[in-house]
Amino acid sequence: MSNSSGIWRLELGSQAKPAGPATKLISSSRGDRDPHISPDGKYIAFLSGRSGSSEVWVCDRDASNPVQLTFFGGSRIGRTSWSPDSRRIVFDLRASGNAELYIVNGDGGPPRRLPTGTTNASNPFWSGDGHWIYFNTERPESIWKASVEGGAAVRLTGEGGDWPQESVDRTRVLFRKSQGGHIQVWSASVNGGDERPVTEMTSQGWVPARSGIYFIDGSPPHFSLGYFDFVTWHARKIADLPGLFIVWGPTLSPDGHTVLFTGREHSESDIFLVEGFR
Repeated sequence: MSNSSGIWRLELGSQAKPAGPATKLISSSRGDRDPHISPDGKYIAFLSGRSGSSEVWVCDRDASNPVQLTFFGGSRIGRTSWSPDSRRIVFDLRASGNAELYIVNGDGGPPRRLPTGTTNASNPFWSGDGHWIYFNTERPESIWKASVEGGAAVRLTGEGGDWPQESVDRTRVLFRKSQGGHIQVWSASVNGGDERPVTEMTSQGWVPARSGIYFIDGSPPHFSLGYFDFVTWHARKIADLPGLFIVWGPTLSPDGHTVLFTGREHSESDIFLVEGFR
């Protein structure tokens, strides 16, 4: 019995044309998750267990030509993020229990470790200028940035916060923070300090847009994609995501027209034939 996740695509539409419906884009019997569209719009980096262990893969935007980039063979791999020139991918890896950051070329080759001088560096996000990697530590939980060339990282926030993402205008780092039992989206200056809440939401994931935030709303099996508008300071529903029991991790295409997300429909059984079994 397996609970395989897949990667879904939702076209956002316009005022004249409604969004959706969501369709499955990438799937396998061993699960695919956490997509990230390259800044040039041509490729998708994602995590997949189709080779027997969770690894970093890349494919064309239409899901064709999947290629495995890492071969760690069982170590836990986390979030991926593209460099702004669409040539490299950063991700976190727990090979020895503590999360560390690694960078791999989008066309293959051996990954290299990115030293940060911190413990448990995870959930990386590449800055728009290409010089920095944002990430969070776990003990204490806070937001940092490290040079792509390596070296001592710079702490940007106090305690609390994970899942950093840079704002579209590159002036703020947005991150998730729990306050009094509520999950809020906060922001800080890309140089550190000036922390303040953006909006309060309980969500399975969110992604910044030019003038707002797309976010996953609801609970199984009634999820939806919403949009919080920074101009009107109101949220609205974009599309229902029917039939999905777990939804997380939306990512937005560079042209702002497409959202990809990870979704799980239901529990499924797989039957395999073993030749020559005695």
